[in-house]
This record gives sequence, C-alpha cells and structure tokens, in this order.
Amino acid sequence: MYAGLTDHFFGAMGRWNFRRCANPDCGLWWLDPMPLAEDLSKAYEDYCTHADDSSAPSLRRRCERAALRFALCLMGLDRERERSRTLYLDQKPPGRLLEVGCGAGKRLARLQARGWDVRGQEVDPLAAEVARRAYNLTVVVAPLESSGFAKNSFDAVAMNHVIEHVVDPVGLLTESYGLLRPGGDLVVVTPSVNSFLHHHFGACWRALDPPRHLHLFCPTTLTQAAERAGFQDVQCWTSAANAFSVATGSLYLQRHRAATSIAMQCVGLQWLLRARLAHASDPNSGEECVLHARKP
Repeated sequence: MYAGLTDHFFGAMGRWNFRRCANPDCGLWWLDPMPLAEDLSKAYEDYCTHADDSSAPSLRRRCERAALRFALCLMGLDRERERSRTLYLDQKPPGRLLEVGCGAGKRLARLQARGWDVRGQEVDPLAAEVARRAYNLTVVVAPLESSGFAKNSFDAVAMNHVIEHVVDPVGLLTESYGLLRPGGDLVVVTPSVNSFLHHHFGACWRALDPPRHLHLFCPTTLTQAAERAGFQDVQCWTSAANAFSVATGSLYLQRHRAATSIAMQCVGLQWLLRARLAHASDPNSGEECVLHARKP
C-alpha cells in the first residue's frame, strides 16, 4: 500500500513498506520488511516514553492544553477523552490492574490515584525507569510471557497503543488472557486504519509510525484477534477523542517542516472538528480502535 517510508520522528535508519491483506473480511496491515527481533530496540533509542513529563508544564503548554480542553468540550469529546485517559476503566470498580507496555507510567499513576492496585510491564528499561522515578510505580522490565506475574491474578489488563508494536499480537492477547481472573476485563486501544485522518493524509498519517508499528488494525481484525485468544463479550468501537495529536503529527509529515505552535494548534483544531463531524456520521471512522472484552 505504501512504499519507501522513513522515520521522521525518532530517527531510526531505513525505509519500510506497508502491506494490506487482500481478504476483504480481514484488512490487517503489516510492516514490510518486518524488523528482526534483535533489531527492534534500535527503533526506540530516542522514543517519547523516555521523557519525564511529571513536572509542571510551562505557561504556554498550559494555555495550549486549556485551548484543547475547551475545543473538546465544545465538540462533545471531553467525556470520551477523559475515558481514554483512564483506559476506559471508569465504569469498573477498582481492583488489581496490569498495564502492558506502561511506558513512562502516567496512565498507571492516574489509575492508582483512583484506587487501583497497579502493576506495569515494559520492555524498554529507560521508560520503566522514568515510571519508577516519577511516579514510584512497580514496573517489571521483561516480555510479558516471562514477566513472572501469576496466572489468574488481575481484574483488568489494559494496553494503550501497544499491540501495534508487537510481532505476535494474538500471542500477546493470549498471555493477557492467562493473567486475568475469570470475569476479568481486557482493554486494548490502538490506531484504526479505517480512520478519517488516514483516509485524508495517506502515507503522511501519523499513526503509520514505521518502523515501530508492525501491525495496524481495524475493528474487525482487532475483534478477531481477541476472539482467537479466547475472549468473549468482545466489543470494539472507534473514537475520535485523540484525533488532535494525530492531526498535528500528520500535518508535520505532510509539510516536511515544523509549523509554529500557534499555527499548528489552529490547523490541528480544524482537523479535529472535521474528524469529529466525520465520526458523527460514520462511527467506524475514529482514529483509535477501542476494544473491551472479558475472560469467561
């Protein structure tokens, strides 16, 4: 589908293609060539999860966030955005939670403050160190299958923008299934290849993110993956709540240069409004797939 893509954000060397399954009942996308397992870490040497953002933001940053919150409220996306910030667990009583690929720990810290007994898993030691230092979280640095967590020991397992990074997505979901108690909940958030912004930006869509994104999903393929892993009561929908960050990243790629902060904010907010209107008429056009499933 796309050829000769490069990493404009974190400087990984090389060129990559994306291919799509020709089966109309599937629609899975994958990176080609797929990086070797021993080379995957090179794509994360300067990754965003290494930054400690627990300190107070600057005045300009606070103003930018306030403007975005106001726009989200006007567009009726404020509730959805808040749900995404708590991994869509706002309607579940707090229990024991594992976040797979917890990064720098900001989401886990937010859920811990709401009463959850939290644990994190991460394969990136630099990101895990930020989570420990900034939020005093318990984070295991190991692949999930060798992390040492007991089977049937969590009430919820969540992963936010993680499944697209792994070589074996169904294997990751199967491991998560084993860690959940019967009746436990799985939450997965990942970019949706059927999104409004992907349709308009094409190869400049921010969520392609080669070479870190190895698989890209739509609601159908994500649902199929969860069912193959044994989950039941699978629900999958799309959300436009985080379209602003995808829009600004896509604009950066399209223009091949950085815009001023104010200009980027204004144009990004216009695209957010367009994405919101598109989602209102087509519920499958959101930027993110959100999957909720249960272990029987």
